[in-house]
Amino acid sequence: MRKERFNITGMTCSACSARVERTVAKMTGTADVSVNLLTNRMSLTYDENVTSPAAIIAAVEEAGYGASVKGASAAKQAQTAAPAYGGQGIARRLIEEIIAAARREGRKIVPVCSYAAKMMQGKDEYSDVLARSSIE
Repeated sequence: MRKERFNITGMTCSACSARVERTVAKMTGTADVSVNLLTNRMSLTYDENVTSPAAIIAAVEEAGYGASVKGASAAKQAQTAAPAYGGQGIARRLIEEIIAAARREGRKIVPVCSYAAKMMQGKDEYSDVLARSSIE
């Protein structure tokens, strides 16, 4: 479990801070959530294998407020993902789903994403769905 502090924006009353606190407290992997209206701060403990600062921020934003990790740069916050996703694992799974759909529908794929192109080009296992123009 890791402790983290967040800046929260958009709260104007105790109902706002209570809503943020309830929203984050009901997330799987969070504990000891505390929101302070006067300082516009939230502190909590979370399981890094279950959730991430990015997921917590997304939940706060979905509730109608703003959030950022206290002291973190914008670039670092944008790169934060739950370890369970395994970096490029999401992209690979999405591409595999697209390949499966292309096979079911008898379609060809022209990978315009550099990751998809690198993953597919030059591999015989994708020759049935890879459009010829993308390999030439």
